[in-house]
Formats: sequence, C-alpha cells, structure tokens
Amino acid sequence: MGVHSRTIAVSLFMSFLLFCSASSKRNDGTFRIGLKKIKLDPNNRLATRFGSKQEELSCYFHTKYKSSRSSTYKKSGTYNMLKQGLIKKPVFSFWLNRDPESEEGGELVFGGVDPKHFKGEHLYVPVTQRGYWQFDMGEVLIAGKSTGYCESGCSAVADSGTSLLAGPTTVIAMINKAIGASGAVSQQCKTVVDHYGQTILDLLLAETQPKKICSQIGVCIFDGTRGVSMGIESVVDMENTKSPRGLRDAGCVACEMAVVWIQSQLKQNMTQERIVNYINDMCERMPSPNGESAVDCSQLSKMPTVSFTIGGKVFDLTPEEYVLKIGVGPVAQCISGFTAIDIAPPRGPLWILGDTFMGRYHTVFDFGNEQVGFAEAA
Repeated sequence: MGVHSRTIAVSLFMSFLLFCSASSKRNDGTFRIGLKKIKLDPNNRLATRFGSKQEELSCYFHTKYKSSRSSTYKKSGTYNMLKQGLIKKPVFSFWLNRDPESEEGGELVFGGVDPKHFKGEHLYVPVTQRGYWQFDMGEVLIAGKSTGYCESGCSAVADSGTSLLAGPTTVIAMINKAIGASGAVSQQCKTVVDHYGQTILDLLLAETQPKKICSQIGVCIFDGTRGVSMGIESVVDMENTKSPRGLRDAGCVACEMAVVWIQSQLKQNMTQERIVNYINDMCERMPSPNGESAVDCSQLSKMPTVSFTIGGKVFDLTPEEYVLKIGVGPVAQCISGFTAIDIAPPRGPLWILGDTFMGRYHTVFDFGNEQVGFAEAA
C-alpha cells in the first residue's frame, strides 16, 4: 500500500500522557530522566498526523525536533553526553511503568540500565538500519498460531514515541478479528473478495505461487518479488470510471491481503465455506480510517495472546497489555492497541513496536554495539 502523499489523521485514545518530571546525574555513570503520568478523561484525544512519503519513518508518529526552540542546541554537535562525561557507556534504556495506580510513568536512563527495571537477561538483536534502530523480526503469532505474513521475515523499529503497536494492515486485521475489534468496513476489500475470493482459493489449492496470484488474476502486476498496482481499470473502476489511482492501488493490496488470509486458513485445514466466510469477515475488521478499533472490555479474558518473534525468541502480549482501557466501571472504553501502517518494500513490511510493546518489555538501545535488547519489564 505504501504511504501516500495525502495527510492522514490518526486519533489515538490514551488514558495518560508521559512528561519529564525530573532528571539527575548519578555516580554510576548514568543520567536519568523520570517520567510522570498526566491522566486524561475518556473524551480527550491526541491527533497525530503523518503524511508525505518523503518524510522519515520516525516522523509518522510524532513531531520533528526543532533546533530553533532549543537553548542548548549547537550545530557543530559538540553537545554530547558521552564526550562530556555525563555518562560512561554509549547506551540508553526505557522503562515504562504500567501500574495504573502509580503516578510514576517510567524512567529513561542514559549510560546504562537500572536492574530494578527488568527481570532476567536481555535478548539483543543487531541493528540493520542506523537512525531508526531497525532490526529483523520473525513471525507474528495469534494464540500461538502463525499468521504466515512474516515467515520470510519482517523489519521492526522500537519507538517510545509511538503509543500503539503499528504493523501491516493485513496482519492487524487478522489480530482485530481474533480479539473482536470492530473497525470501518472496507468496500474495496469486500469487492475484491466478492469477485476473486473463490478464484484465489482455487489457485492456492492448485499450489500456485502465492506472490503471483494477484497478477495472474489481473489485479496486480508481478514485479519479480510481489504484486504492484497495474494502474489500469479494476473491478471497482468498472463501476466508477472516475475512481482515483489510490483506489486502484487499494485493489491490489486487498487482493494480496486475501491471499495471506486464505493461506492462514488453509494451514488450519478449514473448509472452503469457512474460509470464504472468514475472509469476508476480515474485510469487516479492517482498521477504521482514523486508526481506532474498539473492543468489548468485558471480553478481555477470552482474547488470545499476540506474540512477536525476535531473535528466535517469542515475546508475548496478553489482552491486558495490548488493550487500552480508559475510565472505570460501566463507562469504561477499550480500544485495540494495534494500528495499521503499510510500508512498501524494500523498507517494509515494517512493524513499529511502540509503548504497547515497550510497556511489557524493558528496552535497551546500545549504540556502542549497534544492537537493541529486550527483557521482561519489572
């Protein structure tokens, strides 16, 4: 799908904001910044805007740094904590406090880690792209079962500036279905499924190469690695000749999603009837345009664990950890902690492991060894 040049508004419900409450230099060679929570009522929203494809990934979810507003910024880059002796090690780490009763939001530690912030040992993976702290990620699991999307590998970024956990729409829709989240109906998705769902199923049963199916049925063009938009009339264009290019692109993407969804069901030995019903339901679970997908607060105990494979280890998230709950009692609201973002190859598919993930797993950014580490947060 890629990131289009138009600006997209994403409203994020949050039960609290984090801001710096205090900072201190320690004798152990670390410099620490405490984080404190600001509670919001359920009617407050934060609007984040992300847009042009020329912008860097880190700018999709939070505002850019403005050096003109800083009294300490120096263009020469001489302000460096390590060189100034403020810290001993080229490392910084995040601990986000998920205790709802505590005002302490967490702590950012420059120069090392605080052993009280995590349990056990960190698992480290090498950074594959500097600047983004990007690393390789393996399969995504729902209730222990593979989604099939990242079997050949995906890329991921750990980002404390992203409140939710963002990933490809294909998998986010699968997660939303599994947890009962409801989003906006995608008419383009339903159109593709109605016209080509059975054909895609038949081709997969005939062991046609999955990446070539959408080009074979005429929805995409195969570029050697994946399907790309044909830029010609699709089924929807036949019904609306004034359909914009973006809608044609969406048809190709919807077809590729359907292929992944059907593959996942075939692996579970589902009947053809159940598979067709499943992919139609998946279209109903497409994330809503503003990124929010609501879930039933009373059903948390019935929701599955969602897991991410990093460095060969599986990192679980329970419903209590990936669902954002705002308010208490009968007026409480719950939303899915997952949101969709589609980054086209070669930079994607990309996952952004935001606060939803980092709240469960203490995260270390080791720029001396160019690696990222994760351990269970204390």
